[in-house]
Amino acid sequence: MARSSHIHHELASLHAELNKPSHAATKTKSHSAKHNVKSDLVEEADPSFTADLEEQLKELSKALSEYTGSAEDFIAAHPLASVLGAVVLGVTIGRMMERA
Repeated sequence: MARSSHIHHELASLHAELNKPSHAATKTKSHSAKHNVKSDLVEEADPSFTADLEEQLKELSKALSEYTGSAEDFIAAHPLASVLGAVVLGVTIGRMMERA
């Protein structure tokens, strides 16, 4: 359950960052006319974009919570299979990295 709380904390911090005014948009305005057009488009779409992004974050948070819970239940029910699966996956990734 510690991972679940960590995920919730990360999503909450991401949500807080999205609600802060962006310094990048104000810097972009001062650089050039091309960047001004981009920032104007971002400012026009900002309310609907932010609302859509918040909804997606809520859905992601819910899905991750459900996935984390089901993964924890599976690991608790089958600890040996979980450890063996992790070892096999680690060895496979290690061998693939050697070849690359």
